[in-house]
Amino acid sequence: MIQVRRTAALLGAAAILFVGIHLQTAKADTKAEIDAKVSDAKQELFETVPGSRELADRALGLLIMPDVKKAGLILGGSYGEGALLGASLEGAKFRSIVR
Repeated sequence: MIQVRRTAALLGAAAILFVGIHLQTAKADTKAEIDAKVSDAKQELFETVPGSRELADRALGLLIMPDVKKAGLILGGSYGEGALLGASLEGAKFRSIVR
């Protein structure tokens, strides 16, 4: 029983250390990098999803989040960056953080 608890504690500590190291090294993309990814994602959407171009033409705005990363171990979270197109806030950059 003590061995099981010790193993669980070591695995938990290793997971926390792993996540902590990766969270510290995360960096936000520049405006140009986000714009390039958004443009690529929009083009891929229009090429692969039938009717998406017509739907986007009728929409007031289009929020594109091409890079959303998810992680979880007991607790989960996600982070992503993107841009709003075609609305009054066009060109505004957005971040999505969910914990």
